[in-house]
Amino acid sequence: MAYIGVIDYVACFGIEVYPFGYIPILFFISIQGYAIIAYQKINVGEILNSIQDGLIAINRDGKITIINDSAERITGVKSLDILDRELAEITSFTKYKLEDPERVMKLINRIKSTPDEIINEEVNYLDPVRHIKITVMPVRDRFDAISGNMLILNDITERKQVEDKLRESEKKYRELVENANSIVLRMDINGRITFFNEFAQKFFGYAKDEILGKSVVGTIVPKMDTSYHDLETMIKDIIKNPELYATNENENIRRNGERVWILWTNKGAIDKDGQVREILCIGNDITERKKAEGALLKSQQEFASLFNNSPEALVYLDPKSNILNINPRFTELFGYTLDEVKGRNIDDGMIHPSNKIEEGEDLDKIALSKGYFNYETIRKKKDGTLFPVSISGSNILIDGQL
Repeated sequence: MAYIGVIDYVACFGIEVYPFGYIPILFFISIQGYAIIAYQKINVGEILNSIQDGLIAINRDGKITIINDSAERITGVKSLDILDRELAEITSFTKYKLEDPERVMKLINRIKSTPDEIINEEVNYLDPVRHIKITVMPVRDRFDAISGNMLILNDITERKQVEDKLRESEKKYRELVENANSIVLRMDINGRITFFNEFAQKFFGYAKDEILGKSVVGTIVPKMDTSYHDLETMIKDIIKNPELYATNENENIRRNGERVWILWTNKGAIDKDGQVREILCIGNDITERKKAEGALLKSQQEFASLFNNSPEALVYLDPKSNILNINPRFTELFGYTLDEVKGRNIDDGMIHPSNKIEEGEDLDKIALSKGYFNYETIRKKKDGTLFPVSISGSNILIDGQL
């Protein structure tokens, strides 16, 4: 028989085959086929175990036929314990504590009742804490009939931890922004408001649902301020070039029509393509400061008007008697322009006769000590002409300082 087998084996490659030679040939082919199948199983097993995601296959009877190494690690179940068992029994063999076993059983029953459905669920373990995403897909044979299901288990614990930290960070940020004692808003590239914190709502008089999606122009920013500056164009430029408006003061308007001044800090949010996606604006009310500045400016203008239009010669000195300013009447009377005298000491002999310099220094001391004096004496013009004058002096205090 061994001899015939050898002859028959050769015959299958073109040499004449003896009668009944098919028996050893079939035996040889079956041995070869078994070896190939065994080799393929080894390769498939290695491939399945190299996959990071857990894989569990069940047949149409709901019994587990495949569980790879990752699935063992994720579920805490050994393949020897669970293979050829019902999927529902997996909860009995796991060494990890499920957060909601009832939810897992509902998922298993759902797979049984609707095997053709694609399902995405999340299962959580308590000890150790882990989050597993489970995707269930039907497996079909070559006739497109459902022959079972494949469960793909993805450990998303790290991602969930990152998401939880991000949510916590966002919560703290939102609490900080909402409770800030400043206006905080965001606007998109069309100038529409996308965020409006609680302080902004109270300050401007708009509820969140009334203002979100509305343009800043026409709601909290007038098209023109009271000095007829074009604020609509300014807003467009802020969106286009936010870096040019890192800090900016402009007039705003409340819902009741009241005009207010806000000091804004603007920052552009840039997308991955380097384009401005939105503008973050943080504002503080400076209305009272602007009013004070306006009052001061008005006072300065009034003082300048009185100083320049006085019929008397006036000179403005610092505490060391150096000349800061003179009015036109001083120039007319003494013959000196401001450029000629600014910074010079009033007692350097410029307008004093030689015998009156010490007198001038004494008058400065009287002014500093008493705050006011009135004195008649002789002074000198630029051309040397002497003439009688009546001198009055008083201190000027700004913020309590001389």
